[in-house]
Amino acid sequence: MNWKVSSAVAALILAVTPFASATTISINFEEFAYGVNVGDYYNGGHDSLGRASGAYYGVTINGTVRFTPRGAYLSGLPWNPTAISFDTEAIRSILGTDQYYVAFNAGRSDIDGGFAYVQYENGRTDAQWIAGNGTPNCQSLPSGCFDRFYGAMGAYKFGPYDATSQITSITFNADRVDNILISSSPIGVSAIAGGYEMNRDIPEPASLALFGLGGAALLARRRRNKNPL
Repeated sequence: MNWKVSSAVAALILAVTPFASATTISINFEEFAYGVNVGDYYNGGHDSLGRASGAYYGVTINGTVRFTPRGAYLSGLPWNPTAISFDTEAIRSILGTDQYYVAFNAGRSDIDGGFAYVQYENGRTDAQWIAGNGTPNCQSLPSGCFDRFYGAMGAYKFGPYDATSQITSITFNADRVDNILISSSPIGVSAIAGGYEMNRDIPEPASLALFGLGGAALLARRRRNKNPL
């Protein structure tokens, strides 16, 4: 076999073999622009800006990325919940195990809270309560808190019941999700980056820069109109 054929075979093996040595997959949304839907970015596809990821995790995420002074997070609303789908065969290949565990931070801005629903490969379902932080302002704001994103996030986790019960999807009735970990071994919630207070939603720096450029362009145009040649 000549070197050209050998190189082609090696490239093909690398292309079809995900990162089999990994023991934990970590997703924190810091690489996304404000307002982007993650979509198939981590599942061989693209995000809503058309960007493709170099990391193939077998994970599809329906949710919009937003920012606070503490960084990026995934948002969803009760009428359009955030959902994460898992390609079980891809994750088995990446983690090198028949069982995997999922942990994350999540929070709600209302008083009562709501469920995160999990679907398993064998058809079993489960749920875990996502706490509401009880922000008093939620009751007085006309739109509630669903477009304010106040409050703190807590740590939560799901695991398999047996070798045939891998997680295939999690649907969040929550308005903040972050720091998703998928691991080949049980995850203690202390392993997740700590839940944190999120007191306001801000545009990303790039958006602020665009606003600044737009303002500068309008100012320059106004000056030209006042001083025609």
